[in-house]
Amino acid sequence: MQGRICLLCDAAHPMLPTFGQGAAQSFEDAAALASGFALHKRDVATALLHYERVRHHRATRFQLGSKFAFDHLRARDTAEQRALLETLNERVSPAFAHDKRGGEDDSWIYPYDARNIGTELPYKRLGPWDFRRAEGQLRQ
Repeated sequence: MQGRICLLCDAAHPMLPTFGQGAAQSFEDAAALASGFALHKRDVATALLHYERVRHHRATRFQLGSKFAFDHLRARDTAEQRALLETLNERVSPAFAHDKRGGEDDSWIYPYDARNIGTELPYKRLGPWDFRRAEGQLRQ
C-alpha cells in the first residue's frame, strides 16, 4: 500500500491453481476492503492500512501453501514419477485428502469471515511464520 492506492486480488497476491483459492481470495479482499472503509470512513490511509494488515497474513499463507504443493506434488516427467502416479489412489493419499491440504489443522480456511476485520488496527505481522499474538507487538 502506498498513499491512496492499494492492490487487490492477483495483482496483490497471485495464486497458483494448486489450492483453487484465486477467486476466493479476491472475494475476501473485496469484503475486507469494504469493511475497512465502513470502519474508517473518510480516513483512506487508515482504511487501506487496515485492509493490508488484515489480508497480508492470510493471502501469503495460501500463496506459500499453494507454491509448496505445486512444487512437490506436480508430476515430474520421469519413469519413476509416472509409475508412482499410476498407482496413486487419490481417495487414500494424504496429499489429496481434504483434511490434509492445509496441514493438520485446516480450521483457518473455511470458517473465516473476511468482513470481520476488527475495530482496532492490527499489528503488523511478518507473514504466516509470525505467530506472535500479543497486542502490543509490532505496532507500526
